[in-house]
Amino acid sequence: DSRFEFSHAADIDRAVLSRAIFQNPEAVGALIDALDGARDRFLRRKLIEALGDVRKSPLVAARGDAIEAAIRHEIVAHFRALRYLATIGIGGKGTLDGRRSDWTGGVVAPGLLENLLPDRMEEHLRLFFGLLAVLYPPRDIWAAHRSLLSGRPELRNTALEYIDNTLSSALRQQVAPLLDNRPVDEKLRHAAVLDPRAPASKRDLLLGLLKTEGAEEGGGSGLRVAALYHVYTERLADLYGVVAEIGASTRDAFVAETAAWVRGRVSRADG
Repeated sequence: DSRFEFSHAADIDRAVLSRAIFQNPEAVGALIDALDGARDRFLRRKLIEALGDVRKSPLVAARGDAIEAAIRHEIVAHFRALRYLATIGIGGKGTLDGRRSDWTGGVVAPGLLENLLPDRMEEHLRLFFGLLAVLYPPRDIWAAHRSLLSGRPELRNTALEYIDNTLSSALRQQVAPLLDNRPVDEKLRHAAVLDPRAPASKRDLLLGLLKTEGAEEGGGSGLRVAALYHVYTERLADLYGVVAEIGASTRDAFVAETAAWVRGRVSRADG
């Protein structure tokens, strides 16, 4: 059986485990293969960390195409969260620069969705850099990550230059819209090209989030719960029926509890 079981990995010294995986090509291959289907955020992060520990394995270099496919996944996921955030609307709540958001100067306090989506953007960005660090020198890659988020133009430019000179030409073209200084509107147009099926309206987006039963993109039910709460805080009466349907049909206890809470608040408000 070529599968490699990691269920007791937490009980083993990480360095010992890394050496054991490094010496077992089937185990390294299993880590790389698992990236393709891993949507749970915690699992995906641990897979990337494990691959970073065995990055010098010849199989990692030989399977560089699979690592690059995982990098593309994080780019698309980051842009999807960006597009969701723009669709929800951030007017008066802060600023958005395409990589992260800033609510400190906003007039209106951001809601749960407006806080959760930027967290997702930053998490996908970190996973993106984690995957780059599997293929390229980790110390330099993480230095570039820190520089890009430093807010200092000279450091950002140095980091962009390093990435431009280091990545393969094909990967560089895909990475540029994620990291460069193009306006957020241009980044959103790029996001629409990457993911043309993404909801174009706020109502369609909320409906999509509300009706996603099971593990959402990235794992867990956080965005679904946030969408339920958004229906309540924004008083979106045309979606109250959807909330009732979710409360009656969902298998997720957290989602069911949130839907019941929203229904109760709405009923008291209407009463």
